[in-house]
Amino acid sequence: MSLTAHVFRATDARVHQDGYLELWVGIPWFRSLKLSSIIRLQAKVSDQQLAPDLVHINLDGSWHPISDLKEMSKDEWFVQDLKQIRIPLSEDHMADQNFELELDFGLMMPNLFMAPQKPVVIDSTVSATVELAR
Repeated sequence: MSLTAHVFRATDARVHQDGYLELWVGIPWFRSLKLSSIIRLQAKVSDQQLAPDLVHINLDGSWHPISDLKEMSKDEWFVQDLKQIRIPLSEDHMADQNFELELDFGLMMPNLFMAPQKPVVIDSTVSATVELAR
């Protein structure tokens, strides 16, 4: 099984009346990482790249923009945990029964360095066709 096989199941995605797609997402890595090590999580719906500040994550019952993760150096994303992600959908995508979803991760490795003060960043992209459950 690849590192991306468990990241998300497109069949678990749900659309809410307020125009958001919610799905449960895992990290595409083999060990837990500090939330601050998630330096990028971008979403593309069909061919529409969403602004990074539009993607939100639910942490302990509160929604946060992905950009907040860089400040969360004490909290971890355990490899077996799924986090709830919220992505806004356009009206066209709300009307569709299915569409392509792509998640693009940038994972900073806290103890691996390419050069002094330059940590290794692992890029990983996961995509699937989402069939909407309403």
